[in-house]
Amino acid sequence: MVINVVLGRQPEEAIAALARELTPENGLVLDAGCGEGYYSNRVAEEGFAVLGVDLSKFAADTAAKTARRERMNRGQASSTLYAVGSVFELPVADGSFHTVINIFAPCAPAEYARVLKSGGRLIVAGAGERHLFGLKELIYDDPYLNDPRRDLPAEGDGLRLLEVKNVTFTVTVDDPDHREALFSMTPYYWRTSREGHSRLAAAETLTTEVSFDLHIYKKA
Repeated sequence: MVINVVLGRQPEEAIAALARELTPENGLVLDAGCGEGYYSNRVAEEGFAVLGVDLSKFAADTAAKTARRERMNRGQASSTLYAVGSVFELPVADGSFHTVINIFAPCAPAEYARVLKSGGRLIVAGAGERHLFGLKELIYDDPYLNDPRRDLPAEGDGLRLLEVKNVTFTVTVDDPDHREALFSMTPYYWRTSREGHSRLAAAETLTTEVSFDLHIYKKA
């Protein structure tokens, strides 16, 4: 296993670059747990046909509308399709895709192995150990490093780990509404004391690392 550190690169650009590197020309990409299509639509800009699947009908609908608007702005033909479904029961045939991306959604290794072609690649993103550590320093008395994802593919899933890439950059958030919005999107929001919430609200600014680990697997 090789661990690479890529500093200062936005995660969507790193994921798009990986998709471009790992997927053959005219290849098919599946975004498992696509949410509102943020990463799906960026990968589609690389020229790949992308299917995004999410359990939320609202998210899939939003993703489709965003994709349509972006395509119209660029004058491009359609290259994305969105569907409602579970990552544990993807509505696609066996061996259909060259690449599967799984960005902070539940990981279903056996299902991803099923839909990948032989030699296909899986990209799984998770929080790096120092992801949002600056936020933790502000809201917690004893900030801690993140543990690795616990639902990564294991031996017997039909997927072999090739390497782990880390993407790390720093953000500064001055607007209190934006800080609160960022905080509310994290699991820390519900685990933080009133004092921690108050410290964030009273802060003049927030500077924190953003860190993602990208695990890359190959189907046998």
